[in-house]
Amino acid sequence: MQRFFDYSLRGDIYNYKVVTNDNEKLVIKYNLPGYNKSNLKMSIEDGLLSVESKEDDPSVNIDLRLNTNIIDSKIISAECKDGVLYITLPKRKKKRKFIAIE
Repeated sequence: MQRFFDYSLRGDIYNYKVVTNDNEKLVIKYNLPGYNKSNLKMSIEDGLLSVESKEDDPSVNIDLRLNTNIIDSKIISAECKDGVLYITLPKRKKKRKFIAIE
C-alpha cells in the first residue's frame, strides 16, 4: 500500500476520513464543527500541508507531510462548508520514459 502522506494532529484530535482514492486524486474529509472557509487558512511549504484556524486560539492545527513523488502539491485544492473540510490531493501522472536502444 502506498503512503500518500504522514500526518500529525496538534491540539484536538480531528475526525478525518479518506473519501476518494482513485488513479487521479485522493480526497480527505475533516469534520471541523463551527469552522468555515473564512476562519481557516491553508498553506504548503516543502511538502508540508498545514491547516490552521485564523484566530489567536490555535484550536485547529493539522499538518500533512505529503509524499511529493505521488501527490502533485502544485494543484492542491480545498473546500469548506458547514464545518466539513475537503482537501483534494491530485496524484502525479505517471510518465513512462522510453530509452533508445542503440
